[in-house]
Amino acid sequence: MDLIAYRIVCSYLYVITKYGYPPPAEGMLDHVREMHGLGFRTIELEGIRQKHLLAIYEQRRELAGEVRRLGLTVPFFCTVLPGLASADAGERRANLELFEKGCVVAKLLGSRGVLDNGPLPPYRFPGDIPITRHYDEDVLLAASLPPDLDWHRYEQALIVEFRKMCDIAAEHSLTYHIHPSLGVLASTTDGFLRLHDAVGR
Repeated sequence: MDLIAYRIVCSYLYVITKYGYPPPAEGMLDHVREMHGLGFRTIELEGIRQKHLLAIYEQRRELAGEVRRLGLTVPFFCTVLPGLASADAGERRANLELFEKGCVVAKLLGSRGVLDNGPLPPYRFPGDIPITRHYDEDVLLAASLPPDLDWHRYEQALIVEFRKMCDIAAEHSLTYHIHPSLGVLASTTDGFLRLHDAVGR
């Protein structure tokens, strides 16, 4: 079998496209073997929202062992937790605990960092819009913010939250990265720089 260069990564989007969103967590070991079977030596893995990430966390040692056995590298582990940017403090706290579990998984996998989408404001979507990985422009145009949202207070809480995330990642010898997907508060260069300067990490 011809092996693919280490710098070319098999994105987790391969698994999502083939098995659905989120893909079944119980199939993670098979997914890793499948990506390896395609010739990849570098892969991306994800823990998507609470149920999926907790299932990955439960099998973290077996998963890390299989990654090592196959000689794979996982530069980044994605913790997909939109609740980290919730307007509800309790939901943010719960997602911060999930984020730390994601960091534990990343460290075991030998990752250099953890990755998530940038903070998605607490948009309200019409009820018929399904949960997706990324929202397109038409969907975002249908979104609204809660009428009682105090934007300044929300933004300040978000900055504190992102400082905590950067610090938690650093405690696990990881760096925290964000993906500037459409609709998030860091979807443009100016938005990212503003968030970066505010967070100060």
